[in-house]
Amino acid sequence: MIRGCVIYRLKLLDFENEMALPDKELHQVHLKESSEIEIVSCTPSNSEAPFLYREGRETREVYMYNNNFSYLDAIFIHDELFNISELKEYYNIEPGR
Repeated sequence: MIRGCVIYRLKLLDFENEMALPDKELHQVHLKESSEIEIVSCTPSNSEAPFLYREGRETREVYMYNNNFSYLDAIFIHDELFNISELKEYYNIEPGR
């Protein structure tokens, strides 16, 4: 699990978790008030919670590209303060494929 608060310029590259998750109800990545985030070429395992949780008005410029999300039920959720236009997705394999 990756948790971050007030992170600036993070690149998560080739993240894989092939082992069983300790708690399948936790998000694998949780970002709060963070900006310039790149999630690239990741293959997360399935869990009961969406892979990514974004929180806060200052969470912006989140880029997700070339990821394999085929094992997931849902990719992300966010709180009411996150502006969905701050998420940019390119060339990801969608859940259930």
